Amino acid sequence: MTSETAPSTTEQEPQLQTPGAGLPPLENFILRTVGFGIVGPMVSWKLARRVLIPRITAIEDSSRYWSPAMTLAHLVIVGEAIADFVVRLSRGESIEGEVRIQDVKPDHHTLPNILDDYRAFLPRFDRTLSRDVVNQHSPCTHPHPWVGPLTARQWLNLGAVHQRVHRKQIEKILQLGGMQP
Repeated sequence: MTSETAPSTTEQEPQLQTPGAGLPPLENFILRTVGFGIVGPMVSWKLARRVLIPRITAIEDSSRYWSPAMTLAHLVIVGEAIADFVVRLSRGESIEGEVRIQDVKPDHHTLPNILDDYRAFLPRFDRTLSRDVVNQHSPCTHPHPWVGPLTARQWLNLGAVHQRVHRKQIEKILQLGGMQP
């Protein structure tokens, strides 16, 4: 832990950025393109533009040539599956079929409403997990193809890591694609 995040036994001022330092690049991009209602051909082009990024941790090679829209679509696809797994495993249910990575890859041609889809997904994910999880500590598992059998709690943790990994991917796409505001 760094001194910025370590718990303190004495009252110390946290080390924060100075006022006016701005938002993280992804939040700034979304705010400027969606939050202010600036929707048009340029936004669609930016969201749909695929950019080849260098491999980053936890991104497989076949996912390096994606657009921001493709990445958001992937997050929705995987997030919905994870929510379903968490709920069903928490209820003690078994899940038939295997998780196949190729089934959660987005199609870059069919993403016209991805910002609306992603914005709708986030509260739906939260509501589903808040309302429908029965036993967070259920011992039931379902295998992930890379890391093996996971419990409901482990699937949920994987979902959080997955969001962080792909946020880094979007930031890299924006940076290398010259799309940062």
